[in-house]
Amino acid sequence: MILKARAVALPYQHEQGSHKKQDVEDLPGAGEGPQDDERDPSMAAPLPALVDEGLSEELLWKVVKACNSGGYNILLILLRIRASLSEVACFPELETYTQVLINDLLDKCKTKEQAQAMLSPITDDPTVKDWPQSIPTDPMMLALEQGNKQFIAHKHVQALLVDKFDPMGSYEYSSKPSTVLFWAVSALLIYMWWAITFTWLLVLRPFSNFLIRFSEKGSKKNVDTRFPWHLPYNKWLASYMTLLIMTTLLSNLVLHSSPAHHSLKAEEIVLIVWAVGTLMDKALEGLYACLASGLHLLDITSALFYVGFFVARVSYITQQEEVHVPPLGVVTRASDMLAVSVCCSVLRLLGVFVISPSFGPLLVMIKRMLLVDFAKFFTILVVDFIAFGLAMVSLFKPLCVDGACEAYDLYWDYSWQNDGLGGAIVHLLFQLFGVGSSQEAWAQKPVTGAIFFIIFIVIVGLLLLNLLIAMFSASYTTVLETSDQEYKFNRALVIREFGAREAIYPPLNLLHLVFGFIGNSLRKAVFHGDKGLKTVKLVQTSNRSSKFFAWYFPEGADEKWFLQCRSILFQKFILAKDSGH
Repeated sequence: MILKARAVALPYQHEQGSHKKQDVEDLPGAGEGPQDDERDPSMAAPLPALVDEGLSEELLWKVVKACNSGGYNILLILLRIRASLSEVACFPELETYTQVLINDLLDKCKTKEQAQAMLSPITDDPTVKDWPQSIPTDPMMLALEQGNKQFIAHKHVQALLVDKFDPMGSYEYSSKPSTVLFWAVSALLIYMWWAITFTWLLVLRPFSNFLIRFSEKGSKKNVDTRFPWHLPYNKWLASYMTLLIMTTLLSNLVLHSSPAHHSLKAEEIVLIVWAVGTLMDKALEGLYACLASGLHLLDITSALFYVGFFVARVSYITQQEEVHVPPLGVVTRASDMLAVSVCCSVLRLLGVFVISPSFGPLLVMIKRMLLVDFAKFFTILVVDFIAFGLAMVSLFKPLCVDGACEAYDLYWDYSWQNDGLGGAIVHLLFQLFGVGSSQEAWAQKPVTGAIFFIIFIVIVGLLLLNLLIAMFSASYTTVLETSDQEYKFNRALVIREFGAREAIYPPLNLLHLVFGFIGNSLRKAVFHGDKGLKTVKLVQTSNRSSKFFAWYFPEGADEKWFLQCRSILFQKFILAKDSGH
């Protein structure tokens, strides 16, 4: 939503006495109703007419006051304006000013209830009546989609996120090794209880409406006090416990088994169920969510290669029964695919450090270095290697004229004649890291050979490698300066992911689908439909299209109270800015 160089024709007219000049502390509390003399913002007035005007801070401020007079959500409007300015990338000062307005608006909140009123998605909000379905109407979800790390890192936003993520604050107790060990043992015991209890609940839930309501029970309070498996932190912890068990089984298969074993082992069967469940889970997450996360890509890669390993194992056992001497290539392919699977599975465990303030920014640094810095460097490196590889092949390829041959290969431990361009590039790569001798270039072509080799070492060995180190250093410095924002933003992504899904992970998700289908089918067969009987939802809602998570209003408050509380905050924000000018 670019402003398109248009401004409000009639500036915001503030009449004396139209709004009560209350202090922010006088806003209604969590259990109080709205003030009677406050305007009902649900009665949205049309925006004033606009005239052409250049993009400026004055124009933006006119839009803010026009939105306030029309009863619109200033916070959502500013977030969309900032995103549009960021896409255009031509108005950095105006984009910065927009972010300042957003932060100042959040700073007007003095209590948790006021912050919740500013950030909660409300169905009666006039701003989102004609809002496009492709754009989130939840301020937090919108900020995450935009990558607005300053907004997510704001103290009021973080306070509400921590309440939703981990009300007990258990993951914060990690300052001493003894507390880490205590919580690790406690987490293992909790996971064992969860695995046993929840598995039975998962199996029986589709057959009982009581268990369905029991598993969804909650209370309307600011802190989510439902059962432990509904808290994002506990769901996150359970997912990594499941991943740790599967990775342990996969590692044990690598260390204590052979791809040439003549029968399938129990571990292989359990792991193929896990791999299929993982692929099913990622398919329900959606393609966008999987491609946007390196951790999801590691899960998919590990599962796919293990499926390939399992197919190779079945092929080997079948051929062994038929011909008694199956080809060795089947075993080799199986071991190759198992190597990729176990490597990706173990690397996936690094995701546990995402919510750590110490290690989380390091993962961001590694991701940026690999996907941005090294990708640029690799493109330049490939072009240079192709250029010098072709040049070296031209220089040292054996030549024959009328039966007289100049056999350069006699002096090299490498055949320029037979290995072609690919072999030349590999040979130059070994030469770059000091593997092999470069004296042949001087011995066979003292002038041209030496010149080309020296130029190659200077450009690739000195300039490009030092350029890569400088790029890595710049990325490290950039991320380090914003490490707090990076950590809080990544933690918010984790909360969004695990807050929008059920505590069902591979391979238990396959049980959920099977028994849920059976239970729903029995309802339709026995009761001739599901009227009056709640069915089990078999397919997860995509994290991209769902709300950040369900908000719980304070006691005695409703959506109307939230709208009026937010309206008063907007008015105080406008008054404070006008008086400051």
